[in-house]
This record gives sequence, C-alpha cells and structure tokens, in this order.
Amino acid sequence: MRIRLGCTVRLVRHLMHLKARTNGTAVFKPQRTFERLYQASLSRVQKRFVRNDLADRAYELFVEMAMQRRGGLSAPAHLGFLARQGSWDECHSDETCLVCIAQRPSIHLTCGHRLCRPCAIACSGPGSYQVPRCPLCRTRNTRCTGIRPPTASARMLKLGGSVRGKTVVQFLKELGRHMGLAHYPVEKHFDIVVGSDIGMSHWRPTTHAANQVGAYFVQTIFLEDWSLADCAYHIPRLADPKLDSKRSVVSFGKGLEWDLTTIKHFNTPEATLVVQNRVFYNADQPSSATHELESTDIAVRCQGTWSSDPQSAAHHLFASLFYIELMDLPKFYAARERARVHLHCRVPPGPALLELVSGLYRSRAQVYYRADDSNHVSDLLVTSAALARCRTGERFARAFEIQVGSMASSIDVRIDGLGGPEYISNCPYELQKLVQDQGLDCVFGRKDHRDLERAEMSSFAMFEAIDWLSRALEGVIGLWATRLSAEP
Repeated sequence: MRIRLGCTVRLVRHLMHLKARTNGTAVFKPQRTFERLYQASLSRVQKRFVRNDLADRAYELFVEMAMQRRGGLSAPAHLGFLARQGSWDECHSDETCLVCIAQRPSIHLTCGHRLCRPCAIACSGPGSYQVPRCPLCRTRNTRCTGIRPPTASARMLKLGGSVRGKTVVQFLKELGRHMGLAHYPVEKHFDIVVGSDIGMSHWRPTTHAANQVGAYFVQTIFLEDWSLADCAYHIPRLADPKLDSKRSVVSFGKGLEWDLTTIKHFNTPEATLVVQNRVFYNADQPSSATHELESTDIAVRCQGTWSSDPQSAAHHLFASLFYIELMDLPKFYAARERARVHLHCRVPPGPALLELVSGLYRSRAQVYYRADDSNHVSDLLVTSAALARCRTGERFARAFEIQVGSMASSIDVRIDGLGGPEYISNCPYELQKLVQDQGLDCVFGRKDHRDLERAEMSSFAMFEAIDWLSRALEGVIGLWATRLSAEP
C-alpha cells in the first residue's frame, strides 16, 4: 500500500502531538516540547532525505497544531484524523500499532486490525474497556478486548495434572451452579487460564489420554466458546495429544485438531497451553504452569488432588466481580481526608448485569467499608438508583466516602456475597497502591489518554445522594405514621 507524502507529514504531526499532549498533563510551551522530544530524532532522520528542511518544517507544523489545540485533548483529534483518511482497509501490521506507531499491538479487532493496549483503552467508550469500532476503518467491532480494569483482581484457572475429563466437566458445572448467574457463563470469570497435558506439579507426562485434558479444555471452552456439553461429548474419543512435524498443530483425535499458533488471535482470556513441553500463549509472555497463588488475587485449580473446592472458589469469584476506583486524588489538607470511592462491577451492561444486580437488590445485600481499624459502615449494595441505571443499559456504579488518615491507609470493602461478607477485588487495598494502579499519579498524563471522567462520576454521586435522601425520608415518614397511629 502506498501513502501520499502529504498524508504522511500530517500523520507524523498528529502523532507528535498525541505523544506530547496526553490527557491530564500540564500544557508546556510547544517550542520547548519539540526541542526536548523530537529535535534530535528528526535531525538524524533528515540526513537520509534529500531535503534539509524536514526538521524545520516539522517544527512549524507542530507549533501550529499545538497552538490551535491549546487546552484541548489530542487523542480525540488524532482518532478523528485517522478516520477521515479512509486508506487503512488494506493496511495491517502485526508488529506495530497503526494508531500510535509506537507500541506492539496485542488486541485483535473484528476487521483484522490490531491495537496496542493503551490505544484500545483510548478508543473505548466512557467507563468501558470495549472498543466499539475500529479507529482505522470504522468497522463495528464485536470481539471482546479482554482488558482487565487496572484495580480489578487477576483471576486464574489452572487445568492439568492427573485429572480426568469428566472430572473437569463436573468441576466447572459445580462452579457455575454455585455462582448462580445463568447469563454469565463460568469461563467469563477468569482472566488467566493455564492448560497442560502434563502433570503441573511434577512436570511428568501422564500415560492416559483421558488425563491429558488441560490444553483441550482451554482451547475448546475458553478460546473456541464450546459449551460444556460439547466438550463432554468428545471426551470418550480423546486420543493422546500429538503435534505435527512443525510442532504447531495439535491433534486430540479425529476432527479435534487445532493450529496452536493462532492462539495469539484471541484477546481473552490470557491463555497458556503446554503440549508435549511446547508452550503456546496469547499474552506478551506465558503464564507459568506452576504460577504461585500470591501472584494473582484468586487462583482456582482443577488438578486432581490439588483441586479447589467449587463452592469456596465461587464465593471468592463472585465477590471479585466488584472493584473500586477513586473519584479523585485525596489532598490531605486535614488530619483525616475523605476518599471518594466508586464501586464498579466487571459484568458489562446487559442481561447478565441486570440478573446480578436484581438479585442483590431483592436480597437487600449490604456493602461494608472502612479504612484501617475504624468501624465498618454498612449500606445497601444495590440502591434503586443504581438498579434503574442498569435497566437503561448503563454500567453498575455505587458511590461512597471513606475517612482515610494518609496514603498508607488501607481501604477495606466487603459485600454480602454467596456465603456472607467477602472481600472484593484487591481488598484490603492500600491507598497509595490504588492511586498507582489507577494512574492518578501520572504527572505527565496516562499513555491511554484516559481522564477521571469526573462529570460522569459526579452524576452518579448525585443520583446516589438523591436515593439516600429518598430512603431517609421514607424512614422518617414511616416513623411519624407509626407514632400517629399509636396515639389515642
């Protein structure tokens, strides 16, 4: 594909401003910014061209654009420029993200284009990590990006060891039954899955095909979206897994063959398959088959005698669907400061979320929160205002304030889950780490150009306050009515 020189110059200009003006950073003089970030690099590039005014021309264009967009956001302007070009349909790269031309892509879209993680987040909607349309060709994207919110816990499932196929099916069925979410299948509850055809604890090959099912289940259920019934149907016909001469195509029997190199085309979950000591993965690096529990918030195992209890695992997974984010950075002008916190849910808007929050609303489930050793404050987990927003297709959000003493304070949030109060994702959460994970300490802006979405958060908080006042008034009116009826 050939791109016009004039288009290339404008593209480079937009890319320079995109890098120099991330969301949330202070506005510096464009002249000094260009000299600091680009002057040396363009001078080296200029030596390869006949024209000797490349750096000077780029300087003029950069300063002109910076002055035009002073105080504005660079990411929306850059994405708009890309969409107007209309010349990206046949331009693809597996090595470079074509949005920023700076990072290696890892997110696959329906149209075939690939984005890096920061660009995928920048292209997603407010409060979402799903890319609705390709920023290059504007094709509607139906593939899940699989991006985990930065303050949500990592949930791992390990399949392997001396475990039979029917045991895995029964384990996953029990796990789903205890979760009790008909519209949210069990495979959606994991961010990382590891499947192996060998014993994960001792790395010794097993001798029976029915025991070598870890990679089979990861490939079928978590990557190919097979149902448990489909997987169970093929288990009696499973043969010893064999790799072809190129050691890339695995066969579990007739009609059960997969090219494992295509695993990189799947965004979610982060999968690692180990077949005959050959490792295949779709992340930047493989998750170890002997991954330790402390490296993830939740690790569920189906590994024979090392298997987790399905009921206990379901309780932890249910609570981990919820995570917290700060609405802004605490200032600590006083000895104790109010940390404004939002509670979110990882289930996207739709029937599954409505099923979840409706059940919690009917059971009047509580949320308990505090900082350090103070007393827990309890309130309704799902208010009528939060339920109403979910019914209109919005994501779940619950706002509250916690008194904290310093950045070293730990925020403790629990919810009434399936078996009583359970810690939500990453809780207790040290405030300093929460700030770092959320990117609120990025002085020069975040790479994904995300803002705090203060306007959206303020509206959520306003609706929560209105809902709280309504419930308080209902209580007062009910008390008066009781007293009036008791009077002679």
